[in-house]
Amino acid sequence: MKFNKTLRAVLSAALSLSVLASAALAAPPDKPGGGNSGGASVTYDGATTITESTTQTGQIYTSTTANQNALLATGGTSAITNPTVTKSGSPSGRSDDYDFYGTNAAVLATNGATLNITGGSVTTDGSYANAVYAYGTGTINISGATVRTSSNNSGGVMVTGGGTLNANDLTVTTSGNSAAAIRSDRGGGTLNVTGGKYTTSGTGSPVIYSTADITVTGAELTATASEGVVVEGGNSVTLTGTTMTADNTKTNGKSTTYKGVFLYQSMSGDASNGGGSFTATDSTVVNNNGDVFFVTNNAASITLQNSTIVNNDASGALLRAQAGAWGTSGSNGGHVTLTLDNQTVSGDIYIDDISTLTLVLKNDSHFTGTINGGNTAKSIVVELSADSTIALTGDSYVYSLDNAGSGNVVTNGYALTTGAGQGSGAAVNAGSESGSGQQPPAMPDGEGGMPGNGQQPPDKPDGESGMPGNGQQPPDKPDGEGGMPGDGQQPPAMPDGEGGMPGDGQQPPDKPDGEGGMPGDNTQPSVVLSPQKLTVNGAEQKCEAYNIGGTNFFKLRDLAVLLSGTGSQFNVTYDAARNTVVITTGEAYDGALGTDF
Repeated sequence: MKFNKTLRAVLSAALSLSVLASAALAAPPDKPGGGNSGGASVTYDGATTITESTTQTGQIYTSTTANQNALLATGGTSAITNPTVTKSGSPSGRSDDYDFYGTNAAVLATNGATLNITGGSVTTDGSYANAVYAYGTGTINISGATVRTSSNNSGGVMVTGGGTLNANDLTVTTSGNSAAAIRSDRGGGTLNVTGGKYTTSGTGSPVIYSTADITVTGAELTATASEGVVVEGGNSVTLTGTTMTADNTKTNGKSTTYKGVFLYQSMSGDASNGGGSFTATDSTVVNNNGDVFFVTNNAASITLQNSTIVNNDASGALLRAQAGAWGTSGSNGGHVTLTLDNQTVSGDIYIDDISTLTLVLKNDSHFTGTINGGNTAKSIVVELSADSTIALTGDSYVYSLDNAGSGNVVTNGYALTTGAGQGSGAAVNAGSESGSGQQPPAMPDGEGGMPGNGQQPPDKPDGESGMPGNGQQPPDKPDGEGGMPGDGQQPPAMPDGEGGMPGDGQQPPDKPDGEGGMPGDNTQPSVVLSPQKLTVNGAEQKCEAYNIGGTNFFKLRDLAVLLSGTGSQFNVTYDAARNTVVITTGEAYDGALGTDF
């Protein structure tokens, strides 16, 4: 079989791996959300380098050389007070080292170093010259400083590879393109912002670009040309007591729509997979152009609690979930859970035919608008607490309505139709001011894509898979953040019998006598952990392996992990539209070894 031939070729390639040589200061492996680019080590160079704990006050740190940090910390815990840091010097070409590892940043902490910076200024005037950068096990605590960048691809405060950065009462301004004020890239990390003012003016420069866990408390955020917040992959942004204003006047890369908050998966391999999230509590979100929230090619959780949501574009939506330019056509919709908690909000909701929505209103929440007015959505489930309401401004269509009270839905003369979507099953007009909360009629199991016997609709997928990049340039992202090809997604477990191999430890299917060497007696073969050892260049590798009916099986994903970053690397993805496992040679795989055992 072709699938098994490919597996044998991969196993054969594993026998001839070469070991990459280390450079001067090796960068540790990136965190989930992107393996290191090609597995190569990274050399750091600092005009001033701190290797052990120190205290410095009023010092000037300067670099005019490309690929050099003005202030580099590789060890110790240091207190830097009122520094003046300036960085210029643009790299001659593009390299992942600048975005992923911070080799051209003004201030960089890595290798377990901690920098405590108080006051002063950090200024950069060069491309890929991020200002304040924490990578890997590096930590930066910075307060009361002014940060400014003026060229493209130069973020303000930034983490990658699992770094930690805590920013307190900063004034951060970026004016270049693809230069988020609060930024993360491959490998993510933790970035906490308290107070301060953050402003961007370049194309593709949101105030926040998240491939990490980013929290902002009590700050003022303004984007004058781009989205306000972008969350890629399974990452998060949490705003508390914060004002965010987005004036997205220019599209960038593959973006074709204007929006304030954007949640998606780019397929570049820079962000971990899984549902992304955006939470606003006691905050104000102002959008001046397009939709307030836009979700594509990912699952997303949006939670609004006691916040003010304003859309100054009358033609824009409150929420739009639909296919976009990322992922595989037909399976790249948006799957959204929008939770309103003690929240009043208005605006229309648009969901396309491959996208889904669960809308939850609780704790005295109130929604005014039209829900799925074109009756296009694959599924919309609405859950209302007894003290929450929906007031319609147009005919609306949902799959189911869990109406916990009487008079929760005010139709204002419009129709609220339940039973819509999920394969266009029968529709029931709720019709009254009370909204009656009828459940869609029970259908026989399996008919029309709807569950039978009055069951709730099936669980939505966690996300949509897609095709990897072409191994050349990664797909553009809305803010221009760079990345490597290869989507890093874990393919879903294959049902028995698909692809010629069992899926994730499942029992293989029975086959007729003579096919695939499997017996045809309808007896399930024994499945045990295999004692077989797997070695790569003579080094034993521990990975999950099974002996099924006398034949050893290894997971393709585990083999991809062992080969990733080598000349024999390959990527494994799942094309849901074609129900096909796709192996792409030459591309890195960003997953981890199985740990079920």
